[in-house]
Amino acid sequence: MDEALDTRWSIVEVGQVASAASAREGRYVSQVYAEIEAFDGTRIGFRYFVGIEDGEVRIENALSGSEAYPAFDHLDVNGVTVPVDEAMGITNIVLLPGIYEFYPELPSTMELETEGSC
Repeated sequence: MDEALDTRWSIVEVGQVASAASAREGRYVSQVYAEIEAFDGTRIGFRYFVGIEDGEVRIENALSGSEAYPAFDHLDVNGVTVPVDEAMGITNIVLLPGIYEFYPELPSTMELETEGSC
C-alpha cells in the first residue's frame, strides 16, 4: 500500500558487493548492499540479491514478510488503516525496507524515565 510509505528516510548508500554467472545459462546474479537513513540519523543496511536475465533486472528479496497479531479489527501502519478479521488470528504482511510505525495514534502504555528526570 503506497500510502504507508514514508518520506522520513532516504537511501544513502548503494554498492555492488559481488556478481557471478548463475547455473542457468544467460542469467547473472549480483549482490547489492543498500543503506537507508532515518530522520533521526539511524541507519540500517541490507544485502539484496539482484537477478539479471534476458535484459530484465529484478530485486529478488526486496520484500520482507512478517506475521502480525492484530489486537483490533484493523491494522494501522504509518497512519493508514486497513481492516482485518480478528477471527483469522495471524495476519501476514509484506513490507518494503523503510521506517514503519504501527498504530501511531495510540497513546503510550509505558513512559520511560531517564536517569535524573524524576
